[in-house]
Amino acid sequence: RTARLRAILNEAGVTTPIPEDENMQRELWRKAVMMCSMGPLCAVARADIYTVTATPTTLEMLRAAMNEVCELSKHFEGCYVGDGQADKTIGYLISKVSPGGAPSTCRDIICGRPSEVRELSGTLVKLAKEKG
Repeated sequence: RTARLRAILNEAGVTTPIPEDENMQRELWRKAVMMCSMGPLCAVARADIYTVTATPTTLEMLRAAMNEVCELSKHFEGCYVGDGQADKTIGYLISKVSPGGAPSTCRDIICGRPSEVRELSGTLVKLAKEKG
């Protein structure tokens, strides 16, 4: 079904995140690499994505956090995101995000609104504990 949906959307000119191999679990882990590292780091630093990736100290923190998520993905069958995923994600962010762009989790915290940082990161912590 996903292959058919991808074909219909692509035909209509809509780019889809549905991978060719239809491994949506791995695709969710790729998303977690970005969301569970970028959101919390931007929130703690009170900085946009551009600033985080342009500042050597926060860039290294980001890379380390992303690598931790990548490492955790190895412990789930068929979900390993592959070597170099952190750098691929950082490259994507640098090429696509303009100054001022920030994850919603960061904007929520800066504005004093509830944020899902705890749920996103907490889920990874729980999964890591389960895997030992």
